[in-house]
Parts: sequence; C-alpha cells; structure tokens
Amino acid sequence: MKKIIFFISLLVTLSFYAPAMAAVYYVSPSGSDTNPGTMVQPWQHIAYATCGGDIEWCPQVGTNPNKLQAGDTLYVRGGTYYERNIRIDNSGAAGSPITITNYPGETPIVDGGFTNSVIMASGNLPEYSFLINSPGSGYTSGAANVAVTGGSGTGMTVNIGYSASGALQYPSINTLGTGYKLGEVVSVSGGVGGTLKLWDDANEAGVFDLGEGQSYQIINGLNVEHGWKGNVLVGDTYSGHDITIQNCDLHDVIGEDNSGEVFLSHGIGNIVIQDNKLHSAIIAPTQTEVTTNNDNGVFVENNIQTAVIRNNEMYNVNQGIYFKYQQPNLSAPPFVVRNNFIHDMVSSPTYDGESAAIFINNWGTRVTNNLIYNSPSTGISTGASFSCGGHSNGGAFISHNTIVNTAEGVSVAWYSACAAHPPVDNIFRDNIIYNFTDAYQRGVSIWQWDNSYTADQSVTDFDHNLLYSASYSSPIMTNCNRAYCYASLAACTLNVCTNNIGQAPVFYNAGFSQAADFALFPGSPGKNAASDGTDVGADVYGVGIPQPINGRLQMGGPGERMSTSGGGRILIN
Repeated sequence: MKKIIFFISLLVTLSFYAPAMAAVYYVSPSGSDTNPGTMVQPWQHIAYATCGGDIEWCPQVGTNPNKLQAGDTLYVRGGTYYERNIRIDNSGAAGSPITITNYPGETPIVDGGFTNSVIMASGNLPEYSFLINSPGSGYTSGAANVAVTGGSGTGMTVNIGYSASGALQYPSINTLGTGYKLGEVVSVSGGVGGTLKLWDDANEAGVFDLGEGQSYQIINGLNVEHGWKGNVLVGDTYSGHDITIQNCDLHDVIGEDNSGEVFLSHGIGNIVIQDNKLHSAIIAPTQTEVTTNNDNGVFVENNIQTAVIRNNEMYNVNQGIYFKYQQPNLSAPPFVVRNNFIHDMVSSPTYDGESAAIFINNWGTRVTNNLIYNSPSTGISTGASFSCGGHSNGGAFISHNTIVNTAEGVSVAWYSACAAHPPVDNIFRDNIIYNFTDAYQRGVSIWQWDNSYTADQSVTDFDHNLLYSASYSSPIMTNCNRAYCYASLAACTLNVCTNNIGQAPVFYNAGFSQAADFALFPGSPGKNAASDGTDVGADVYGVGIPQPINGRLQMGGPGERMSTSGGGRILIN
C-alpha cells in the first residue's frame, strides 16, 4: 500500500514539473471566439488565438486562457480573415515552436485592409495624419472646428495649426465623422483651395507583427495581403529570434520608403524565409516610392544578426532583397541568399547602385545560386548607399548566379561617407551576366558616388564568370565616376580577373518562361567551365519554390541533370 501511495505521489510530482502537452487549435471565419477552438467549434479570429486581444491591435495582454504557447499549432481554415497587427504573445522553444499554418488543402487569406478604398473606422485617424494635397490660401492660424467637405463621409471637422501667409498647415482632427475612406481628397472650409488627402500614418502595421521580444515562431502556408510597410513585420520594435516564414503567398503590401512583403529589423536573428511568393507591392497614396526603389520582397535593416533567404519567388516589386543599415558583426554567421528566382522587377532605371534585384549593404553575405531575370536596374549590387552612415560593406561571396536582361550586371559602389567600411574583399565567381543594357555601368562596375577616390581600392576578385552583351565589347567598368572609364575584359584591372568568358551562353530555351529554361545547353560557352568544374551560373533546378515534376520535387542537387530523351523534360540521377 505504501508503494502504491508513493507511486501516485511521484506521478503527481512529475506532472507538476512536466511541461504542458502541445495543443492543436483551429480558427475559421465562420467560427466564434466563444468556442473552445476545436476543429468542430473553431475560434473566429487568428488574433484571439495568438494574444486573446483586439482583432486590429492585438494587445500584449489578452483574455484567451488558451492562447498559443510553446509547441502549439493553430490550423487556419480556408476563407478570408480581416485582421492586422497580429502578434503572438508567447514564445515557443527550441524544438517546440508556435506554429500558425493553413489547414491541409485549404488557402486562408489574411487581409490587413490597407487599401485606398478602406473606410476609416471611428478613431482610426489620429492627429497630423493628413497629406496636404493643396495648401490653398486665406486660412487662419489656430482656427478650430473647421468643416471638411467632399469625400465619401460626413461630419469631419479639423483644427488648423500655424498657417504662414494663410496657407493650410498642420491640420489635425477635431471630429472624425463617419464613412470616409483612406486615400481620398477632401476640401477644407475657411479659406480658398485647401485640400487634404486622408491617410492613417499612425496605423502603419503589418498583418503579422512577429518577434516583438518573442522567439521560435513559424508562419506557414498563408496568403497574406494589404499590410502597411510589411505584410509580415519581424522585430519592428523589439528583438527576437528563430522566426520562420515559409510556403506563404505575400503580396500587395502598401509600400512606402523602406518597406517589404517581409520586413526584418532591430537585432533579430536566426530568421528563415523560404519557399514563399513575394510580389506586387502597391505604392501608398502618400508616397512616390516608385522612384525611390525601396518597396521590396524582403527588406532588412538595423543590425539583423543572421538570416537565410532561400527558394523564394519575387516579382513586381522595386527590389527583391534589400539590406540596409547593417553594422559589421564578424562573429555572427553570414547571411545566406540562395536559390531565389527574382524576375520582372518594376524598379525605376536610375542606375545609381542602390537599385538592384539584390542589394547588399552588410558584411560577409553569401549570395549563391539565384536566378535574376528582367530587371530595369542592377542584378546584384554591394557597397555604399547614400544612407550608409558608416555601416559595413564587403566580404560578400557572390557565386553561381544567373543574371539575364538587366540594365547592369553586378556593381560595387564607393561613397566617401562610408569610408570607414569600404566595399572590400568581394568575390564574384562562376556567375552568368548576360544581355545587360546600361551604357554607363554595363556588366560589372566598380565605381564611386563622388570623386573622393583616385584608384580602385576594392580588392575585388572576378573570376570564372561568363560576361556578355552584344551591345558592348568592353563590359567592365572600374574606378570611374558613373559615366566613363571602361576597361575591356581582356584588360581587366581588378585584383583577380582570370578565366572569364566573353561569349554568349546558349540556354535551353531562349523563350524564358520558367526557371528550367535558363539551363545551359550542351556545348554552350560556360558549360563545365566554373571554378568547381560545374556549369557557370545557377543550377536552375534548385531555384525558386520547389515544384513537383513527374512525382518529384524540382530541387537541385548533386547528380541532378536534365534529360531530353523521349522529348520530355525530366530530372534524372
């Protein structure tokens, strides 16, 4: 009897100290937050599961006693969820992350609601959130309760701050009214010709806002749209680590300067972004970012520690991947940008070195096996930017990438403001750079923003690359100020410039409708000519989101090659 009592006591003690069992919950647009979150009785809002809070602002302290904890999984059923700023209150743990995923076979859409046609809810428009569309004249400084006319709503009044010479300045909300829409223009009484564009600057928010001091979180298989600044923000305010975003379709973010479908910031680390579609940014009505080239597939700033960005497809954005404001951290593992398919970009062709399918402004990034096609600016750029602020540049290893139909191929840019961390020790190796069109910077450019340098100090290695455009017999520019000084391929003045090929590649299909079309045809220049004995350029069967072909995933790897036997296109070992 004593043994039985002891055994029961031991079980009670162990159960007290043992971690709680991982739970599985469900959410559906047809559910209710009063439900227990089961498959039969799902919750209605994702935010209720993650923080138990308001579905728009998701405060850190919520009311759901079963909000997600380490090891828990939330299955998101098909349908549309109109939510934003979704935060996960709790951290997962190593081996037991918190996972938010689509229910198998279903495609949930999470819509942040930031579009030009969104009707403003009461209280959504804070002070000083107007764009002055026209300053007008005849307005009185300090005028209060001034009526607004036009637009879709009724009842809005504003206060006018200091007004120099009667121009409309510093308006703020007095009465919000109802029924107005973000982005529309209204007229202000009390003067002549003053109009305002309504916008909600204080409500800049992603659809998901992760890593706000929490870690070990996974977002999988969701369709996410209409966030502001980012569809998925990671570490926007506080640091976190071990965040994974995968198998998602992130699109139509409302973009401003420094924005992205995925936005990474503030010291977070061990971030994985993989197997996603990132595309189709929308320019915010208060911005003109189509000319500033900062609406991105992935935007990275403010000392991110480590990240892996792989096997994503990016298109219809200004830049695919943009690293900015990165201080050197030589002890951290390098950033890895690998196997991405970046195509059909919408950058304005400014050719300024800060507009690229992949722009690197940090130390030691490894950019390998990416396919870049149809960009009106640079393929891959590393080095200085106007906003570098002394941040690190250089040490990049850029290898086995294929860059086709861009204004420029690859670029290393110098700027005197970044003299403390110049873009040195970059290696460009085993790449294909084909059909570049810019007369100034061409296939490879080592150049300076200003005239502060008298000689090329970049210590750039450029070897075993295929570099060709029918338009230019001298494809390399070194030590120049943007518009002159071309060095021919044969007379390359870089630190190492050997075994490069100046002939046109022969691709499998010049129609370029899919990644596999960029494989080198047998007998093509560059075939088996890389420094490692393989083909120069990307192994295109490992590029982009894995797709099944004849029952197998289209993934590159040792021994996988294309066979044309029988007229088909398959992968064989």
